[in-house]
Amino acid sequence: MDERHMTWLRRIEDAIRRAFQQGDFEDLRGTGQLLGDTHSDYYAGEHDLANRVLGALEMPPEFITMRREIEREVDEARRALRSAARRRERLLAQLNRAAIGEIVTLHREAWDSWYQAVETFYEQARAINRKVEIFNLKNPIPNLFYPPLRIEEEIERAEQDILNESHQPPR
Repeated sequence: MDERHMTWLRRIEDAIRRAFQQGDFEDLRGTGQLLGDTHSDYYAGEHDLANRVLGALEMPPEFITMRREIEREVDEARRALRSAARRRERLLAQLNRAAIGEIVTLHREAWDSWYQAVETFYEQARAINRKVEIFNLKNPIPNLFYPPLRIEEEIERAEQDILNESHQPPR
């Protein structure tokens, strides 16, 4: 082992020793129980042990937490975009029943709010895609690769989903 690796191991041991002395490991779920005989081919050596310990404590590895965060942000961004598309469709549907003086206002409100929502989605998607790039670099498991958002396709899909909803027969 080279000196850097030994220094790294000493730092970990020191951190564990300090945490133990401060009582950070008291009252943990599963204290005194065996870790079990789970093994992953994706992790070798110290990674296997570290992930078994984290799994026993129900603390997933950083890249798993990061993927969950990305998935949550993608869901929230998609939900907001679909909500804006629904609002636009509701406002546009009101044009048929609106008084002449309200038509321009409703039309402007429908499209202005939609364009603002699309602009917000672009910003969110770019930020999410930056996180996706970092996640994919940190991710040690190839089949957990997360594809970047294709912003234009997401917007088209949101619009199509709303159009499909509006053409569904009422239940």
